[in-house]
Amino acid sequence: MEIICIGKGNDPRCLGGVETFERILGKIFEDNIKFYVYTPSKEYLFQIENNIKNIQKPTSIKEKILLKVLGKTRLTEYEIKREKPDVVIINKPKDLRMLKGGNFKKVLVQHSDLKSYKEGAFSSKNIIKLIQEELDYYIFLSDNSKEKFVKFLKLRENQGITIRHSCEMKLLNNSKLKNKKLIIIARIENRQKRIDLAIEAMKKLPDFTLDIYGDGVHKEMLEKMVIEEGLEERVFFRGKTTKIKEKLDEAGIFIMTSDYEGYGITNIEAMMRGLPIILRNTFESAPDIVQNNGVLLEKEWDEDKFVEAVYKVYENYDYYSRNSIELGKRHTFEVIKDEWIKFINKIAENSKI
Repeated sequence: MEIICIGKGNDPRCLGGVETFERILGKIFEDNIKFYVYTPSKEYLFQIENNIKNIQKPTSIKEKILLKVLGKTRLTEYEIKREKPDVVIINKPKDLRMLKGGNFKKVLVQHSDLKSYKEGAFSSKNIIKLIQEELDYYIFLSDNSKEKFVKFLKLRENQGITIRHSCEMKLLNNSKLKNKKLIIIARIENRQKRIDLAIEAMKKLPDFTLDIYGDGVHKEMLEKMVIEEGLEERVFFRGKTTKIKEKLDEAGIFIMTSDYEGYGITNIEAMMRGLPIILRNTFESAPDIVQNNGVLLEKEWDEDKFVEAVYKVYENYDYYSRNSIELGKRHTFEVIKDEWIKFINKIAENSKI
């Protein structure tokens, strides 16, 4: 069965949550999957063996002419029709427009929370209608997400499927020693990630440090905030890294203070390495992530509750750490591979009917 995954704005050779998801798909389906990407200027940090076609970087005169005449969206439609795949996987609801009427199974994957989609793609009645009429399957990150999305979109029976994300992290097979190092791994985009909340709270955690890994548009603003708050010796911006395992192993508690997320693959990576998690309940899958392996904070930010959670986790570290590892087993490559293979086999069987 031939599969095409459209990574519009996301390239599996780059850093990012959607990109990690694509790399996992690549490892699951190997030679049976191809990626169509639009990334003219991103930095490639990972070597991928799968077939990757960058729509915005034509390699022949014919492709250059087609790109100029058709544009990237219509060129993608042209390439899909020419390739004649069995399944096309998309990461953005709006990309369903380019698959309209295609003689293949259309699969959309959730990557954010319902509120974000309502403010974006789902604000268009035409997109919702396309999902209802054209989409074959919608992959959700948790049962709670599936329930909320299915109700809002009025999806057909069996149109929604739950398959959690995986990651490239090895599961910790021994006990993790506690320490007072908090860690954030995120794109430095404060309107979503709300890293400022964690920085401000560090004034009430004098015995703890905070390492922030990532880069983004608000890094300079947040670095200035650290200086203004006099936290230079306890809050550190470490930049981008591909050595996620090493950085998690050095840390003690993983925190995420985002206003919204889909699932957050960094949460999975933290679980796999035995880190307790402190998370705000700001998206549907949050209760699926924190289940006796840390503290799930209320949706509305309360700095004192966050500080209290840090101390609670540290004082009961072994309990929360063991539970994180146990939850991480749901996300191992072998488990998620099996779920995707069963799903694709189901598509193949249904196509024969």
